[in-house]
Amino acid sequence: MDQVKDIVKKSAVFNSLENGDVDKVLQLFEKWPIQQGDVLAKAGDTAQHFFSIGSGHASAGHARG
Repeated sequence: MDQVKDIVKKSAVFNSLENGDVDKVLQLFEKWPIQQGDVLAKAGDTAQHFFSIGSGHASAGHARG
């Protein structure tokens, strides 16, 4: 969890939090095993999760039509 804490502390969203507050936020996090090609959300979906990527990358696209 130390790697996740470091990522959270460096993020623009959470970098102003004190260590105790970061620890509280981390209690809400879950680690999801994501594989290449997995779809995390689709246009029009109601937001239910906040995603933070610790390693690798993600792509976003929009189909025209």
